Amino acid sequence: MSEEMQMGAPDEMPAAQYDETIRGRGPGGPPKRKKKRYLVRLLVVLLLCGGVYLVMTSSVFAIKDITVVKTGAHYTAADVIRLSGVKVGDNLFKTSVSKAGRRLLSDPWIGAATVKRALPNGLSIAVEERKEAFAVQYGGRFASISSTGVALQESGSQGGLPLVSGLEITACKVGQKLSVKDEKALQDAQSLIAAMKKDGVAAGAVQLGVPVSRVYINSHFAIEGVCSDITSGMDSVRLVLDDLKTKKISQGVIRVSGSGTCAFNPVFTQL
Repeated sequence: MSEEMQMGAPDEMPAAQYDETIRGRGPGGPPKRKKKRYLVRLLVVLLLCGGVYLVMTSSVFAIKDITVVKTGAHYTAADVIRLSGVKVGDNLFKTSVSKAGRRLLSDPWIGAATVKRALPNGLSIAVEERKEAFAVQYGGRFASISSTGVALQESGSQGGLPLVSGLEITACKVGQKLSVKDEKALQDAQSLIAAMKKDGVAAGAVQLGVPVSRVYINSHFAIEGVCSDITSGMDSVRLVLDDLKTKKISQGVIRVSGSGTCAFNPVFTQL
């Protein structure tokens, strides 16, 4: 009886190994079917990724329309597209919108830029241009400065902008902020010019001084006072200017006090 039972299983293979062989796997190894399924799934994923890549980089997604939204008048829409480096016909997904944005921001006239894809064939560019606020003279040339203090360009004249003098300029490089010894003086000049623009006061020059500064409407007509007083009292200044214009008076000095009170002297004298 015991001899017959011993003959039931092969002598050369243990029972556990024999069982694994019957179930289709080697001792200690993963199932063969699971390996095949994994390879099939990987192949499917690779094929899908390849198909998606081919479609995304094909002419189906070639840029056909570039929309430009901008503030400012220095550049045209065509100029903005040129500066971005993007071209009609480029692949929408191969085009780096971040690089296009950085190219735009490298230009001194561009203060802010956003570039976005618009499926399936569009690209939108939004830019905000810096605007000239005043001019300074440095190194024998004139430089136009934005309202935020960035040097925009150099030229041989002030270009119809208010010329600001009295700043101790240490560096003036196009595309960078104007560097001065007294930062507060620059901020005062920026605030004053912004207030003048808001109230429609056209000035030919701003002469900064300590403590008194002057805004020249023309060569024989000026507004005088502490820079911050003139800025805060601009509404009163506007009323006096309108009254003098009505009376056809175009010579003299308007003195502005800390309380915003204006006093007019018809005799023009140099500061």
